[in-house]
Amino acid sequence: MNYLLNGVTLLETLTKVEFLTSIILGSIGLAIICLAKRITKTIRKTNFIMPDDKIFITIKVVGLILVVIAFIVLMISSLMA
Repeated sequence: MNYLLNGVTLLETLTKVEFLTSIILGSIGLAIICLAKRITKTIRKTNFIMPDDKIFITIKVVGLILVVIAFIVLMISSLMA
């Protein structure tokens, strides 16, 4: 097991800046994706949102971009270690 972690403990891995950054970005992105409809309703001030609404799609894409960036940061930091 020590070979798999490259001699690094779990606590050291969890406290790396890159790891924390990717977890925070991923969490924010996931929250934005989950709350996209509610955010769009607040912006539009209506109760019904069409699935092809431009603001709705833009908010979902922003959340997806944050999740992808978090994944890339996590992969790059694991390759550098």
